[in-house]
Amino acid sequence: MITYMKSTNSTKTSTHEEVWAEIEASYTAEELRQIKPLKAIVAASKFRNNAAKLIKAKREALEMNQRDFAKYLGISQRDVSHLEQAKGNPTIATLSIVFYMLDMEMRITQRGTN
Repeated sequence: MITYMKSTNSTKTSTHEEVWAEIEASYTAEELRQIKPLKAIVAASKFRNNAAKLIKAKREALEMNQRDFAKYLGISQRDVSHLEQAKGNPTIATLSIVFYMLDMEMRITQRGTN
C-alpha cells in the first residue's frame, strides 16, 4: 500500500501529478504495473469531482433548483444531488445524457493525446 502524507513542517502542498511523478520515479516497472489500478482510481475521483463542479455550475447558471433540473435532464433529483456532490458511481449513459443536455461533450481519448 502506498501512502502519501504532507509533512507537518512543510507548507508545500503537492498536486496529484507531482505526487505520481515522485512515486513513478521511486518504483520499478513491475511495481508500477501493480499500482496502476490505484492511479486509475485517483483519475476517476478527479473526473467525478470536476464533473460535479461543472454540473452544479450549469444548474446554477440556468437558475434551477435540483428538482427542476432533474426534470429537465430526465433523471431523478437524487441523481442530480449525487452528481453535484461527486457521490455514487453514475453510469456512462447517465453522464452522457447529462452532458448532452447541458451542451457539454464527453470524449474518450488515449492518455497523452487531446
